[in-house]
Amino acid sequence: MCKLFIVGNGFDLASGLPTSYSDFRDYMRCKYNPTDEFADILPENEFRGNITVYDEEKCGRFLYHLINNSCTADNWSDFENSLANLDFHYALENWCIGKVIKNEEIDGTLPEMSNWNKIRNLDLFYFNLEKVVDYLHDSFSDWIETIDLNKGHAIPIFNEIIDDDCKFLTFNYTSTLENIYDIQSSRICHIHCFNENFIFGHGDQTNHQRVYNESNNESKAAEVFNKITDSLRKNTRCYLNHHDNFFRNLSNVTEIYSYGFSFSDVDLPYIRRICEVVDTRNARWYQYRYNGSDYREIIEGCGFEGSIENW
Repeated sequence: MCKLFIVGNGFDLASGLPTSYSDFRDYMRCKYNPTDEFADILPENEFRGNITVYDEEKCGRFLYHLINNSCTADNWSDFENSLANLDFHYALENWCIGKVIKNEEIDGTLPEMSNWNKIRNLDLFYFNLEKVVDYLHDSFSDWIETIDLNKGHAIPIFNEIIDDDCKFLTFNYTSTLENIYDIQSSRICHIHCFNENFIFGHGDQTNHQRVYNESNNESKAAEVFNKITDSLRKNTRCYLNHHDNFFRNLSNVTEIYSYGFSFSDVDLPYIRRICEVVDTRNARWYQYRYNGSDYREIIEGCGFEGSIENW
């Protein structure tokens, strides 16, 4: 008999760690001190010698507004879903307004607002937008490094049921299992840590090129917006392949425990893979219900045929 534990962000939160999306948002707000929305426009690249760089604080303020305009909830699943619907039009409008203000400061005139496809430096906007969005991963990694695991604590009920044969699939970015629960790293799959990078993203497969084309008359805007949205999509197939050995070795699992995992659509391919390997007809799934949450239908929809109970 082998137990598999699937843990999400709710597990870290129950262990006393400030790891919610709202904590990340607070970190961004405190570190970058965003001002009002129209002041924090998309930053331009700067040249320091022969190197092209961006001002980190300006990037952080811009990203804070870009994300916050699309996601005001506190859950990671809401944050990831919002990455498929970032308001790039808002960013472009702010960029145009900023350029008008800058021109007014230079020659004292206030030129008439041009159409997007008439903005002289539109190509520069697209170039900078792609580069600045990449800074989101840097900000996220920096935030993870600030989480002090020494302030966390073990969950009593969790300690009572783990043993030396358990395996763990964690969707978290911390080493909570290793540091707080003294679990060997060889028994843990950090599914969202890939080549020393932290992985997050949306799972929306919508043709955003068509959507963006329909919402404005600038074809290049649609092309660039779609490219950035694609870059923020979570490549679950890639991460499944990368951790293939872990999933292949789950065939002897007879009990599955999920704790603090929200079963968002983008992460369901991992659950389906588990149900392919495990003989689910002879297995039991124990879900930890928080605030009345019940994922029974989702678990069964992923192919689980055994009994599902609460713990």
